[in-house]
Amino acid sequence: MDVITEDTLKDLLSNTDNTCLSIYLATDSVAIRSDRVDNQRFRQLLDEALKSVSDSRVAAALRQKGSSLIDDMEFWKHQGHGLAVFISESRFSFFRLPIPVKDSYKTDSRFYVTPLIGLLGNVSFHVLALSQGSVRLLLADRHGATPHTVKGMPANLDSALWYKDHDKLLQMRNSAGPAGNFHGEGDDSRTPHSDLREYLLKIDAAICTHFKSHATPLVVVALQPTLGMFNKLTKYGGEIVQVEHDSSKLTPQQLHELSLPLMMELMDAPKGAAINDFGMLSANSPQRVAATPSDVLAAAAAGRIDTLMVSAHTTSQETAAFHESIPGQTPDLLSAEIEEAVQQTLKNSGQVLLVERDEIGGDNLRAILRY
Repeated sequence: MDVITEDTLKDLLSNTDNTCLSIYLATDSVAIRSDRVDNQRFRQLLDEALKSVSDSRVAAALRQKGSSLIDDMEFWKHQGHGLAVFISESRFSFFRLPIPVKDSYKTDSRFYVTPLIGLLGNVSFHVLALSQGSVRLLLADRHGATPHTVKGMPANLDSALWYKDHDKLLQMRNSAGPAGNFHGEGDDSRTPHSDLREYLLKIDAAICTHFKSHATPLVVVALQPTLGMFNKLTKYGGEIVQVEHDSSKLTPQQLHELSLPLMMELMDAPKGAAINDFGMLSANSPQRVAATPSDVLAAAAAGRIDTLMVSAHTTSQETAAFHESIPGQTPDLLSAEIEEAVQQTLKNSGQVLLVERDEIGGDNLRAILRY
């Protein structure tokens, strides 16, 4: 899936074209099926969105860009649960999403980004499924895990030590005596411990080289003694979490389910810190918080918001209102408030967090101010 960060949304919001199309599409995470052809549904949404563009020259330019995706069948075979497409005269961006969305569009003077804020603060991590029979590395986040290829990493213990068996076979063939005895027979210095050590060193070297400049948290899933030996040998620069479990028969989904709870504390840390800070400031420095939509919007317009907290429940309602407004109706006031607050906060380098409504006192929007 494509990574979406606050910088991604800030970049989208920096667009200055007068006509901006935002299209959201529910997609299959497997190859196209005859009963649900995603590219044709995208064509229909594009056609509907362009009906509200009065300038024929602009409409033609936007159609040309959007149409470039429609016939790219290979692209449609590699989707997540949703797709977001943003089109203007100077911009054409698309993001495959790990979360489901409803088919919808919006034509406006700016791109519509609120449905994506649930992806902000989504910490990526890796899962190393390790056994003597196989080794797999997965790229994971809050929403799922996918295989991740690392150059030079052996597939299993035998492939890592193939040259030893090859050298021994050559030695045996070249040293055979008349009676079929072999020089060195019984003198093999290899031990299970030394073989495992060499295997793990090769795995670690490949991972350390691959992640030299961006070491993400790593969850290592293995049985003993493999788990303990890897922990002693590794030179990996990122945080390592160990899980003692037989990883050899687990699917990527099962590995994700096993690893995710260990990463949730790391993922939720910014949200927890913001909620605590809001409570302390409300009690001791109330001028540093905004607790009503009007106050939040005023602070956002002035560039004063350091952290904006948006209710996940409210965002769900707001997104539903957006979908129900098709075709071409203006979203309700709540939708406009949220989108305005999100956009202004991101434009001014603030942080946007999705929280549960009861975590912020049952309200829709809360903000911590810079001053």
